[in-house]
Amino acid sequence: LRNNLGVEVYGIIGYEIFSRFVVEINYDENKLIFYEPHYFTPKSYYKVLPLSVEGTKPFIQVPITQTNGKKVDAKLMVDTGASHAVLFEVGTDPDLVLPENVLRTSLGRGLGGDIAGDIGRLKTIKLDKFVFKDVLASYPEDGAYKRTRDDGRNGTLGGEILTRFNPVIDYFENKLYLRKSEE
Repeated sequence: LRNNLGVEVYGIIGYEIFSRFVVEINYDENKLIFYEPHYFTPKSYYKVLPLSVEGTKPFIQVPITQTNGKKVDAKLMVDTGASHAVLFEVGTDPDLVLPENVLRTSLGRGLGGDIAGDIGRLKTIKLDKFVFKDVLASYPEDGAYKRTRDDGRNGTLGGEILTRFNPVIDYFENKLYLRKSEE
């Protein structure tokens, strides 16, 4: 993984863990907290988003507004390992378009290698009551972002937004709990 990602990676926490535990990612304290599902009680201050687990992947539906004013209810895979804020695959919805002003760049490296594409602004993305404005969004070029199967997603929600929270991922109740990070 170090050759592909450029950093030392000792392992990946994925479905095998998330399917057995409710997982809190506490970015404030740089730690993961694993709860036995039958002992986990969500705090009343959490904001809750419905989560669907399809195969081994978690998805959420989020309303976005593009810079051209068009709105899309985007299906996004929750990718805690991705460094971007949000990534969209333009061909997955007729209303999902590349912003007018973009910067052509290398979006990064994934497990499949380099990802080429564009970076542009998104007018808004809304996660429950949390509204993010002028978010930098990644738009990989056609074929640069490899998926194992067509799962109907429009893209991914990554760490640049997730680190603004201390999220709790609950595959058992199909919920993503969000608590605003202190940082």
